[in-house]
Amino acid sequence: MSTIKLNPPTPALLPNIPARRHSFEIRFTLSVKERPELPDFTALFEKVKRLVRKLELIEPRLAQSEWIVGNNLKKLEKCYDIDKEPEKCLKYFAKKTMANFDFDGEVIIPVIQNGRRFVDGVYIFGGLGRKPISDMPESNGMVDFGFGAPYNYDWKSGAHRDAFSFNQLVAVIEAFTAEFSVVFARVADNDYMSRYDENRNICPSYQVFEHREAGGWMVMVKKLLSPSDVPEAEDVITLANGKSLVVTSKEPFSSYNLEHVERARAVEIRLKELGLLPSFEENPILD
Repeated sequence: MSTIKLNPPTPALLPNIPARRHSFEIRFTLSVKERPELPDFTALFEKVKRLVRKLELIEPRLAQSEWIVGNNLKKLEKCYDIDKEPEKCLKYFAKKTMANFDFDGEVIIPVIQNGRRFVDGVYIFGGLGRKPISDMPESNGMVDFGFGAPYNYDWKSGAHRDAFSFNQLVAVIEAFTAEFSVVFARVADNDYMSRYDENRNICPSYQVFEHREAGGWMVMVKKLLSPSDVPEAEDVITLANGKSLVVTSKEPFSSYNLEHVERARAVEIRLKELGLLPSFEENPILD
C-alpha cells in the first residue's frame, strides 16, 4: 500500500490562545432511516434520556449535575430540568421538533446540557435529517455531542486536564450507536476545525477535503477494517454491527501537536481512497 502524501500541505500550527475554550466533540451522521414520517417528540425525548443515563455511567461526575433542556440559553436558571420537569421538557421538545418539520421535514433535537454554566457543560443537540424540497436534496441527520467540562490544555506540557479518557470516548460512541442508526462519526478537538490566530482571525482548518467529512482523533465507518487497511492509524477497533473505529492516536489528541495533525490528515486521505469518507454532495448514506 502506497505511502500517503499530504496535499495540500498541513497549515502551520498556531500558538495556543489561553482564553480559547478547548473541548472534544463527537459528530454523528445518522442514516436517513432515522428521519420519521411524523415527528414523535415523546419517543425522541425518551431516547435522549436513555442516552443521558448511559453517559452518567460512563462518567459518574455527570450525575452530580442536573440535565437541562435549552429552552432559554440566555438565562440558564430558567431552563427546565429533564428529570424534575419532564412535562415542560416534553412541551418544549414538541415545539422544537415541529419548528422545521412542516417546512423541510427535519426533526430538531433541542440542546440538552449537563449543568447550568453556559460554557462548561456536556451537551447534546442535532437533527434527524431533511426531506427533499425545491433545490435542497434530502440529508442525513446529524447529532453533536460536546464534552470535557471543557478540559484545560497545558500548552507547554501538552497535558489535558478534566478531559474524557480514550476508553470513555469509545464507550460514548458505542452508547450513541446503540440508540441511533449511526453511519459515520468523528472525534476531534474543536481546534481541528475552528482555528483562530492571536487576533481572533479565522485560519484554514486542518480538514483535507472541504466538501467531505473531516477526521481528527477517531473516525467511525460502517465497514469492517483491519489495521493493515489504514496503516496511517495507530489502531483500528472493531465495533458492533460491522463498524470500525479508526484511531489516529491512543494518547489524547491535540491540534497543537504536529504529529497528531499530520496523522489525522493522512487517515482522512486513506479513508477517501477506500471510499469511506462521505461527500456532502453525494446521496445520503443508508445502512
